[in-house]
Amino acid sequence: MGDGCQIEGISNETYSLAGHWGLGILIAFYDEFCAAIKEAMAVKDKLSLIMVTTTIGFGSPTKAPSRNIRGSALGAREVDTTRKNLGWPYKSFHVPDDEFAQLA
Repeated sequence: MGDGCQIEGISNETYSLAGHWGLGILIAFYDEFCAAIKEAMAVKDKLSLIMVTTTIGFGSPTKAPSRNIRGSALGAREVDTTRKNLGWPYKSFHVPDDEFAQLA
């Protein structure tokens, strides 16, 4: 979830309902960090919310850190430059297997 999702009523209602029902298997991600995820996964009797401070559009050469990055496509050139800035050598829409292995 991004910070925009956090201000929507459905998010707050979901947290409230999950807490009321004691849904310890539900984890809400507000950006991902492996240590925090593992810690949250160990909690079985209540909802976990992992919250961090981030820079919106991090890596984007012309749109970070402005709100202009919301709700609009970056475009091919901006995506390529952002991927280079972040050192992301993978194809578009590719999540490397080793990222999931860290969570196991």
